[in-house]
Amino acid sequence: MLGGMNGIASVLGPNIGSFILGVTGNWHWLFLINVPIAILLLIFGVRFIHEEQEHTKSKMDWSGITVLVLGVLSLMYSFTNLNGVNLLDSLLSPKFYGFFIAALALLVLFYFMEKRLQSTDMEPVVPVELLHQSSFRWTLLIAFFSGAILASVIFIPGFVEQYLNVSSTVAGYWFTPLAIAAGVGAAGGGMLVDKKGPTWTITLASTLSIVGFLLFALWVESLWQMVIAGILVGAGFGSMLGAPVNVLITEQAGKNKGIAVATSSLFRQMAMAIAPTIFAGFLARSYMNIGQNISEGFAASGMTVPEGAMDKYAAAGASSGQMDYQSMVEGFNHIPDTGIRQVLLDALHKTVGQGYNGLFWSALVFSILSLISAVVLGGIRRKRAAKQHAEPVEQGTT
Repeated sequence: MLGGMNGIASVLGPNIGSFILGVTGNWHWLFLINVPIAILLLIFGVRFIHEEQEHTKSKMDWSGITVLVLGVLSLMYSFTNLNGVNLLDSLLSPKFYGFFIAALALLVLFYFMEKRLQSTDMEPVVPVELLHQSSFRWTLLIAFFSGAILASVIFIPGFVEQYLNVSSTVAGYWFTPLAIAAGVGAAGGGMLVDKKGPTWTITLASTLSIVGFLLFALWVESLWQMVIAGILVGAGFGSMLGAPVNVLITEQAGKNKGIAVATSSLFRQMAMAIAPTIFAGFLARSYMNIGQNISEGFAASGMTVPEGAMDKYAAAGASSGQMDYQSMVEGFNHIPDTGIRQVLLDALHKTVGQGYNGLFWSALVFSILSLISAVVLGGIRRKRAAKQHAEPVEQGTT
């Protein structure tokens, strides 16, 4: 049921966003509309949600919380300092490796701080015994990879607008088939967990995502092709989120189920913050190829271009000092010669396609990693089940 509600929300969200943008023509309303929604959630939450769980009297580990927050923020901030165009230089920048090393040091410190609390009456943020379970660690990896896959999906409306040349005011509507598939996948994922098991469900979901992203990278050139690939991706990540990961993360957690779910959510959110930097890097670096693509376009069309004109055309849309899709389209459209203008627009289309291809291939890699993790975790769970089955037999024979 929860997955189904998430699916309905994912369907309504892009469509309502496109409608608001089309009516108002102002992006600010896409954020302002969330204010009354948040107020309604607060009112309904106070009115209808009542706490029924038994509260513990353990002391909060505020020092552990502080170290964990600083470690996670440092890690996420380090990746936001990566430059998509000059990736190697940014990797060697103190803004990246300084915060990255600090994050690792803080997370290692956090582990030993939590380990120290085992012999005290203080409640740890993440019990160390959970981290010692191989199934718990592999599930955290799956949660991370699922977050990265989900992060890649937010770029699909941009792909529809920039590569498939759909207006930004209606591009969100073309997200609807993917969103519907995600909703069906979310509801179906829960049923598959009950019938086939969580690792089987994640294996199937990862496979669907792999096929979908492979189609995006190698096949999609039109809207109907995008719909087919999007349905596969949507069904894949939709059935991966929610029930399968929650079942896996809590099955060995004992009394720490809430902490286990919160930790998996943290890993997913970390991926959703880090992965867009990776994906956006492919789009940014693709514009480094615009000059070569323009040159190849003129050569293929048989046009002779004066020396030095290539650089001028490559920067035609960068009047503000930036090379982004919209400014380049506007700049190219101001060129009076229709033949030259078409070559430039075709070169830009090719450049954008190269960027999104890199994005989809990287999303494909995350889907493969999710599949591998599910297969490994399935083996761990089968070994554990066989061991638990063998123990009563051994006790009965003694």
